[in-house]
Amino acid sequence: MEGPSAIDVRSTPGTVVVLRTLGVSADQGSTGGASTPAGAWVVLPSIAGTPAGAADGSALSSARGAVLTVAGHDHLCAGAGVGVVAPGDVLDSCGTAEALVRVVAPPLSPEDVGHSVAAGVTVGWHVGRGRQALLGGVWSGLALQEVLDELLAGGADRAEIQAGALSTAPGDGPSLDLELHSLERAPLRLPDGFTAGRIWRAAVDIVAAEVDAVLQAIEEVAGPSRRIVVTGGWAHDEAVRASKARLGAVEAPPV
Repeated sequence: MEGPSAIDVRSTPGTVVVLRTLGVSADQGSTGGASTPAGAWVVLPSIAGTPAGAADGSALSSARGAVLTVAGHDHLCAGAGVGVVAPGDVLDSCGTAEALVRVVAPPLSPEDVGHSVAAGVTVGWHVGRGRQALLGGVWSGLALQEVLDELLAGGADRAEIQAGALSTAPGDGPSLDLELHSLERAPLRLPDGFTAGRIWRAAVDIVAAEVDAVLQAIEEVAGPSRRIVVTGGWAHDEAVRASKARLGAVEAPPV
């Protein structure tokens, strides 16, 4: 079950309030007594997997008995899976959306929280006990896929695109206008007169520069990163993977 939520990042390890969309019979954590109707508010325990009640089936009969708990979110869980759990660790999860998750030791001051949020970086609790997380992201994978689709539609070969990008010096590609912060997508127009490899080089460079900016915003609050672990589907692209070297001490897990 998902719904609108509010997180108190000042508490330890955090209190999560979820607007329920199904009736829940509460055995712990509920503010509504032994049984509360669909749509009521409930305060959930903040330890993932701790039961907070079960759906009574009044809104959706097939959900009767479904346990309500706290879980996720996906990038933080992925970070735990590849060992990104110590303060100073960063997960660079390169999917359709690219997320940078920095593990920090609490507490962050209200000023640091405000500075982080103003820079577009969220502040919350990590899935690792006693850890907070700063999370920033860009729609890099979505933008890269749009460019790649256009290049392939124009007759370019994927191997040719990769080889051309890797043989082009960073910054030596044409100017591109990529949307990296919105799901509202305008038609993509690629420049004429350039090889597919140079255009791909340009797209990778633009994404890398934006990722650099997000990481810088995170480090302005949390300090220098200790290690960066890169994972996700786009980390398998040779040019994208090569561009990560500029981030510093980068690791790639064997999964």
